[in-house]
Amino acid sequence: MSRKVGKNNFIDLNILYKQNESRELIISIIKFAFQHLGYSTVAVNCEQLYSYAKSSNAACSKRKRQQSSMPEPFVVDPTEIDILSLESRGERLRVFSRLTLVVNSVERLQELLSNKIISNYDIIAVCPLNETTFDMAASDSRVHLLTTDVTADNFSLFQGNRLNEAVRNGKYIEISYSPAIMDTSIRKEHKRLMLFRTIGEKGIILTSRATRPMEMRAPYDVINISHLFGMNTNESRSAITVNPQQLLLAVEDNKSKPREQDANLSLATTSNVRFELLKKLSQVPEFNVQMEFQEMASKKLPIPVDDLITLVAKVSERVSLSGTTAHYRRFKFENVLFKDYSAKDLRKVWRILRLKAYGEHNLVQDVQAIEEYIAKLQPPATDRPKKPLTAYMYYVTKRYSKMRSKNPTLTNLELVRILAEEWRKMDVEKKRKYQRHYESKKEDYNRQMEEFYEKHPELRSSHRGRNVRKKEKATVSNETNDLPFVKFMESRSKKYSEKYGLKGKDLRDKLRCKFENLSDEKRRKWILRAENSEDTYVDCNLGLAPIQPSENDVLLFMRVNTLHLKRYTVKLNNEQ
Repeated sequence: MSRKVGKNNFIDLNILYKQNESRELIISIIKFAFQHLGYSTVAVNCEQLYSYAKSSNAACSKRKRQQSSMPEPFVVDPTEIDILSLESRGERLRVFSRLTLVVNSVERLQELLSNKIISNYDIIAVCPLNETTFDMAASDSRVHLLTTDVTADNFSLFQGNRLNEAVRNGKYIEISYSPAIMDTSIRKEHKRLMLFRTIGEKGIILTSRATRPMEMRAPYDVINISHLFGMNTNESRSAITVNPQQLLLAVEDNKSKPREQDANLSLATTSNVRFELLKKLSQVPEFNVQMEFQEMASKKLPIPVDDLITLVAKVSERVSLSGTTAHYRRFKFENVLFKDYSAKDLRKVWRILRLKAYGEHNLVQDVQAIEEYIAKLQPPATDRPKKPLTAYMYYVTKRYSKMRSKNPTLTNLELVRILAEEWRKMDVEKKRKYQRHYESKKEDYNRQMEEFYEKHPELRSSHRGRNVRKKEKATVSNETNDLPFVKFMESRSKKYSEKYGLKGKDLRDKLRCKFENLSDEKRRKWILRAENSEDTYVDCNLGLAPIQPSENDVLLFMRVNTLHLKRYTVKLNNEQ
């Protein structure tokens, strides 16, 4: 499966397959989706109802369980589908298998998720019928999708904090549009609208739940239908492209074995072809180096962290000497032996460390990168003081519990909005009380941080270093002064125009991308060149007092921007 999440890779993860339906009907729906509607990925959904019988008759309960045995996934043969339309679009056929469990018991859900047949499915969806089953499905990593029927009584489960918690746990919520278009019910549309408002665009997946070709709609028709649920165009597009693709990527990561069905449906990736391709790629030196890098970076560290710190300290002492900034392969690890480790063992450990820390070039850079990596391995300090709450946040936390007791039906967002409005309308004198509280806490925090840094001086240096690096990067990437880029564009326009055949906005965008990717040293060269040429443009961008334009100013702005030239020409004519 491709790792790229494409916005035009339209996906429908719910083509409903019933046990009494013919295979030809499902194949016709898949053909219709691929050839006529423009979908590139679909999932065939086997939906089963599993519930313990309420009757005390054990035989009746056993018979109902046998009738609802877990089915095998619906497997599609690529030869059954005409794939010419997909090949013309440069895409390949992808049909996934999905199982939807409709359950009302936690014990039954656990029993079903432990079934071996579950591993044959690509996507596992659950339709919970009560709160305990919903909480269980929302926290289980084997469940990928939560679904519901808006006409059922269990729709009340898909509201409030419980639903948001499920989305935070990585679960996606399904909205099927076919019931809305086959039966015009305002209540259904209203419930879907509430569902979207509760979750937002990140956790929603739109599907058809089609049982016949006429129940499916083209992707852009689905986008129009989703406006009934409160979505805009971008949100609905994500619900049929980005969100289901992310779900499939998450499913792929969680799978411990490859998908046999997806591999069989791939038109150009059979086992023989894969073996031949790997055999050819293994003859490329760069490919072997990359595979070796991935293998080494995935290995665990063979020695404890304390010994790693000792190794880095010993290597750092040698690095400080002259003539030791070469590559680690030429470094003599015999000079840093300790305990029972051999030079070969230390060299192997150093190699794994530098790959994990992404060190490169020479030993000096290795030491710097590895020291930062080892610092991340050590447990963080638990005695670091907590930052005090600002005046506004202190007011919100102080008033929140009382406001919650008075308004138990409001959501957290609504309560915070009310408190924010109260804070905005509050008198200045009352706000000063909270501000004085914050200032006193801030003084205590600064004093406690000084004591903390005295105990942990290494944290002070690393913390300041991060701030300095961020500040330097922000200074270099400041776009308020555009004159360095103008100088760069004047120098490179002719070359890039001839090389790439670009002009106008395309040429400017290409040069802008090239300029942004310059190293700090090369970019400073253009900044200095701009400063030495003229200061007028820089002063205007910095918001300084405007100066009287001269003839040289007009010539400068002629090179920078024709619009500026027109404005200053009119101004000069008026003054004359």
